[in-house]
Amino acid sequence: MGRKKIVIRRIENKAARDICFSKRRQGLFRKANELAVMCGAQVAAVVYSRAGKAYSFGHPSAEDIVDRFLRPAEQAGAAGAGMGAAVDPDRLVEQLQQKYNELCTEQNAVEQRKELWGEAIAKGRAEGSQAAA
Repeated sequence: MGRKKIVIRRIENKAARDICFSKRRQGLFRKANELAVMCGAQVAAVVYSRAGKAYSFGHPSAEDIVDRFLRPAEQAGAAGAGMGAAVDPDRLVEQLQQKYNELCTEQNAVEQRKELWGEAIAKGRAEGSQAAA
């Protein structure tokens, strides 16, 4: 008989609705697991039944991912470690600007060291040093 396209609407029969919830919940968690395994994503899904019972799936764990999502940016430590509405855009821009300035300073220091080494090598070659050659 194969698969048939079904109309998405409320199931009136309570028993059929509970069975459908159970099967679709399992399918949702299976897809979330596949996404985590195949793509290396961190996934969390929380579903509440009609009776108010909570079901959750998480990879590595639902609690870790939800905590990471809800944690304010100040507690997250690194810029951008928090997700969602907990990130303050102004603070994020400030942290990114600070990191950019640090990297520019470090790059300038590396370029100065590179010039000094180049000069030392050129001087050694001019004097006929075997190490510089």
